[in-house]
Amino acid sequence: MKSERVEKIIRRVGTVLTIFVVCCIGYFSFSPVKEGLPIRWVPFGDKGLHLLAYAAYGFSCFLARFRMPIDDSAVQQEYLTVRFSTWASPPIVWTIISGTLLGAIVEALQPLVGRTRDVMDLVANVMGLIVGLAIILLVIKTIGQMPWFLIDKEDDEYEPEWTDRTGAH
Repeated sequence: MKSERVEKIIRRVGTVLTIFVVCCIGYFSFSPVKEGLPIRWVPFGDKGLHLLAYAAYGFSCFLARFRMPIDDSAVQQEYLTVRFSTWASPPIVWTIISGTLLGAIVEALQPLVGRTRDVMDLVANVMGLIVGLAIILLVIKTIGQMPWFLIDKEDDEYEPEWTDRTGAH
């Protein structure tokens, strides 16, 4: 039951972050270009901003679709859980497809507001999606290996299997 609560919280936070990121992408993609906008702090200028924005989208959208493995039987049901060894799990595929579509739609509509269309922006968007997914997968894998994350506080039968240098518990 604890894992269901954690999953629900993760998904809600991911949904709120995704909505915020999409609103920011929409605002900055369709606002007028200001001449001399100081973006020297971002590597690769405009393309770096695209990468950062879509990395945030990849990170948050993955969290919004996250499914926590429940037990060994859930791992066999590939459509329910995240498989860290492949890029073919549904949350990852959904994130890449939706992010690519978002970037393509934004790029297609930008000429309507006086901005230019650039295919390299779309390439930077996809690269950002992959960076965001890689970061969140590393975070989840790291957190998942921590002993405090594996402990179910409601389970009284849990006994840590650790030994110090002398072999004592």
